[in-house]
Amino acid sequence: MEIDLKMLVQNIRYLRQGKNLSLADLATKSGVSKTYISALENGFRGRPNVQYLYKIAIALETTIGSTRSRISAVCSVITVSRDTDSPPKTDLPL
Repeated sequence: MEIDLKMLVQNIRYLRQGKNLSLADLATKSGVSKTYISALENGFRGRPNVQYLYKIAIALETTIGSTRSRISAVCSVITVSRDTDSPPKTDLPL
């Protein structure tokens, strides 16, 4: 299954802006650099790092799995559990 990266990054931006967070705010909350998040949102990162997606999802108080209706292609291959500090599980080829 192919991942729709455009939908993924649009969803991250949508959630961030919906919570009135600047890039700097999200970077501080997630521990992921502002430069990386900006590049991700603008489509300049290629395949995103799953651990960074996990950190961003937690900072946005969501899970990647809970956004199934908005980014169903991604949600079918990445599951994140907020009940654990372990990195997300993925079926993506490395």
